[in-house]
Amino acid sequence: MSKLIIRRALISVYHKDKIVDFAKFLVSNNVEIISSPGTYKMLKTHNIKSMPVEKFVETPNLFEGIIKTLFPVIFAGILSKRDSKSESMGIKPIDLVVVNFFPYEQLVMSGEKSVDNLIEMIDIGGPTLLRAAGKNYKYVCPVSSPDHYNQIMKEIKTGGITLETRFKMAVEVFKKTTHYDKVISETLK
Repeated sequence: MSKLIIRRALISVYHKDKIVDFAKFLVSNNVEIISSPGTYKMLKTHNIKSMPVEKFVETPNLFEGIIKTLFPVIFAGILSKRDSKSESMGIKPIDLVVVNFFPYEQLVMSGEKSVDNLIEMIDIGGPTLLRAAGKNYKYVCPVSSPDHYNQIMKEIKTGGITLETRFKMAVEVFKKTTHYDKVISETLK
Protein backbone atom coordinates (compact mmCIF):
# COMPACT_ATOMS: atom_id res chain seq x y z
CA MET A 1 0.00 0.00 0.00
CA SER A 2 1.23 3.48 -0.78
CA LYS A 3 1.94 6.24 1.66
CA LEU A 4 -1.01 7.73 3.50
CA ILE A 5 -1.63 11.36 2.64
CA ILE A 6 -3.07 13.15 5.63
CA ARG A 7 -6.04 15.37 4.81
CA ARG A 8 -7.98 15.36 8.09
CA ALA A 9 -6.77 14.86 11.66
CA LEU A 10 -8.58 14.45 14.94
CA ILE A 11 -6.64 15.85 17.89
CA SER A 12 -7.80 15.23 21.44
CA VAL A 13 -4.96 15.53 23.92
CA TYR A 14 -4.95 15.90 27.69
CA HIS A 15 -1.20 16.57 27.82
CA LYS A 16 -0.60 19.39 25.38
CA ASP A 17 3.22 19.12 25.11
CA LYS A 18 4.44 19.93 21.60
CA ILE A 19 0.91 19.98 20.18
CA VAL A 20 1.03 23.64 19.10
CA ASP A 21 4.00 23.11 16.78
CA PHE A 22 2.58 19.82 15.53
CA ALA A 23 -0.82 21.39 14.78
CA LYS A 24 0.83 24.38 13.05
CA PHE A 25 2.75 21.94 10.89
CA LEU A 26 -0.43 20.05 9.99
CA VAL A 27 -2.29 23.23 9.04
CA SER A 28 0.68 24.40 6.95
CA ASN A 29 0.40 21.08 5.08
CA ASN A 30 -3.31 21.61 4.32
CA VAL A 31 -4.56 19.20 6.97
CA GLU A 32 -8.00 19.95 8.39
CA ILE A 33 -7.97 19.62 12.17
CA ILE A 34 -10.92 18.52 14.27
CA SER A 35 -10.34 18.94 17.99
CA SER A 36 -11.98 18.18 21.31
CA PRO A 37 -13.04 21.18 23.45
CA GLY A 38 -9.90 21.58 25.58
CA THR A 39 -7.59 21.07 22.62
CA TYR A 40 -9.69 23.39 20.45
CA LYS A 41 -9.49 26.15 23.05
CA MET A 42 -5.71 25.80 23.31
CA LEU A 43 -5.22 25.76 19.54
CA LYS A 44 -7.48 28.80 19.17
CA THR A 45 -5.37 30.78 21.66
CA HIS A 46 -2.41 30.11 19.34
CA ASN A 47 -4.39 31.14 16.22
CA ILE A 48 -4.34 27.62 14.81
CA LYS A 49 -7.31 26.85 12.59
CA SER A 50 -9.33 23.95 13.94
CA MET A 51 -12.91 22.71 13.83
CA PRO A 52 -14.51 21.92 17.18
CA VAL A 53 -15.65 18.31 17.36
CA GLU A 54 -19.22 19.44 18.12
CA LYS A 55 -19.37 21.12 14.72
CA PHE A 56 -17.98 18.04 12.96
CA VAL A 57 -20.50 15.70 14.61
CA GLU A 58 -23.27 18.32 14.52
CA THR A 59 -24.16 17.59 18.15
CA PRO A 60 -23.24 19.48 21.32
CA ASN A 61 -21.12 17.81 23.98
CA LEU A 62 -23.30 15.59 26.10
CA PHE A 63 -23.40 15.08 29.87
CA GLU A 64 -21.24 18.11 30.76
CA GLY A 65 -18.63 17.16 28.19
CA ILE A 66 -18.21 13.51 29.14
CA ILE A 67 -19.14 12.52 25.61
CA LYS A 68 -17.02 14.54 23.22
CA THR A 69 -15.75 12.17 20.56
CA LEU A 70 -17.87 9.03 20.96
CA PHE A 71 -20.05 9.60 17.90
CA PRO A 72 -20.73 7.33 14.91
CA VAL A 73 -19.62 10.01 12.42
CA ILE A 74 -16.16 10.06 14.03
CA PHE A 75 -15.82 6.28 14.18
CA ALA A 76 -17.09 5.93 10.62
CA GLY A 77 -14.39 8.39 9.56
CA ILE A 78 -11.73 6.40 11.39
CA LEU A 79 -12.89 2.88 10.52
CA SER A 80 -13.92 3.36 6.88
CA LYS A 81 -11.96 1.46 4.24
CA ARG A 82 -11.76 4.45 1.88
CA ASP A 83 -13.74 2.71 -0.83
CA SER A 84 -16.70 3.62 -3.02
CA LYS A 85 -19.13 2.24 -0.44
CA SER A 86 -17.75 4.60 2.22
CA GLU A 87 -17.86 7.50 -0.21
CA SER A 88 -21.46 6.74 -1.21
CA MET A 89 -22.43 6.85 2.48
CA GLY A 90 -20.95 10.34 2.79
CA ILE A 91 -18.33 9.30 5.33
CA LYS A 92 -15.73 11.98 6.04
CA PRO A 93 -12.43 10.10 6.47
CA ILE A 94 -10.16 10.90 9.40
CA ASP A 95 -6.58 10.00 8.45
CA LEU A 96 -4.67 10.88 11.62
CA VAL A 97 -5.81 10.36 15.22
CA VAL A 98 -3.69 12.17 17.80
CA VAL A 99 -4.72 11.31 21.36
CA ASN A 100 -3.27 10.94 24.82
CA PHE A 101 -5.12 9.88 27.93
CA PHE A 102 -6.39 11.44 31.13
CA PRO A 103 -3.63 11.00 33.75
CA TYR A 104 -5.14 8.08 35.65
CA GLU A 105 -1.77 6.53 36.47
CA GLN A 106 -0.36 9.83 37.75
CA LEU A 107 -3.39 10.22 40.01
CA VAL A 108 -2.77 6.75 41.43
CA MET A 109 0.93 7.52 41.92
CA SER A 110 0.00 10.72 43.79
CA GLY A 111 -1.66 8.51 46.40
CA GLU A 112 -5.31 9.08 45.45
CA LYS A 113 -7.49 6.49 47.19
CA SER A 114 -11.02 7.74 46.47
CA VAL A 115 -12.68 5.29 44.11
CA ASP A 116 -14.99 8.06 42.87
CA ASN A 117 -12.04 10.31 42.00
CA LEU A 118 -10.17 7.45 40.34
CA ILE A 119 -13.18 6.41 38.25
CA GLU A 120 -13.74 10.03 37.20
CA MET A 121 -10.21 10.07 35.74
CA ILE A 122 -10.68 6.95 33.57
CA ASP A 123 -10.43 7.97 29.92
CA ILE A 124 -13.03 6.27 27.72
CA GLY A 125 -12.89 8.21 24.45
CA GLY A 126 -9.11 8.41 24.07
CA PRO A 127 -8.38 4.68 24.21
CA THR A 128 -11.44 3.97 22.06
CA LEU A 129 -10.33 6.40 19.34
CA LEU A 130 -6.79 5.07 19.32
CA ARG A 131 -7.90 1.43 19.26
CA ALA A 132 -10.16 2.16 16.27
CA ALA A 133 -7.31 3.94 14.46
CA GLY A 134 -4.92 1.12 15.34
CA LYS A 135 -7.32 -1.49 14.03
CA ASN A 136 -7.63 0.41 10.74
CA TYR A 137 -3.91 1.28 10.43
CA LYS A 138 -3.96 0.53 6.71
CA TYR A 139 -5.98 3.73 6.22
CA VAL A 140 -5.34 5.72 9.42
CA CYS A 141 -2.32 6.65 11.50
CA PRO A 142 -2.80 6.62 15.29
CA VAL A 143 -0.44 8.81 17.29
CA SER A 144 -0.45 8.23 21.05
CA SER A 145 2.56 10.26 22.18
CA PRO A 146 4.28 13.57 21.46
CA ASP A 147 7.44 11.48 21.09
CA HIS A 148 6.13 10.46 17.64
CA TYR A 149 5.29 13.92 16.28
CA ASN A 150 8.71 14.46 14.66
CA GLN A 151 8.58 11.16 12.80
CA ILE A 152 5.05 11.85 11.57
CA MET A 153 6.03 15.35 10.40
CA LYS A 154 9.09 13.99 8.62
CA GLU A 155 7.01 11.42 6.75
CA ILE A 156 4.30 13.92 5.84
CA LYS A 157 7.04 16.14 4.37
CA THR A 158 8.21 13.24 2.20
CA GLY A 159 4.80 12.53 0.70
CA GLY A 160 2.89 10.60 3.35
CA ILE A 161 3.05 8.15 6.21
CA THR A 162 4.30 4.68 5.33
CA LEU A 163 2.41 1.49 6.08
CA GLU A 164 5.36 0.36 8.20
CA THR A 165 5.09 3.45 10.40
CA ARG A 166 1.30 3.14 10.68
CA PHE A 167 1.66 -0.48 11.80
CA LYS A 168 4.34 0.52 14.32
CA MET A 169 2.05 3.25 15.68
CA ALA A 170 -0.84 0.74 15.92
CA VAL A 171 1.28 -1.71 17.92
CA GLU A 172 2.27 1.17 20.22
CA VAL A 173 -1.42 1.98 20.72
CA PHE A 174 -2.28 -1.57 21.75
CA LYS A 175 0.64 -1.67 24.19
CA LYS A 176 -0.42 1.65 25.67
CA THR A 177 -4.12 0.76 26.01
CA THR A 178 -3.23 -2.62 27.54
CA HIS A 179 -1.02 -0.92 30.12
CA TYR A 180 -3.69 1.70 30.84
CA ASP A 181 -6.36 -0.95 31.41
CA LYS A 182 -3.97 -3.00 33.56
CA VAL A 183 -3.27 -0.04 35.86
CA ILE A 184 -7.00 0.59 36.21
CA SER A 185 -7.84 -3.04 36.96
CA GLU A 186 -5.02 -3.34 39.49
CA THR A 187 -5.95 -0.19 41.41
CA LEU A 188 -9.72 -0.62 41.58
CA LYS A 189 -9.82 -3.54 43.98
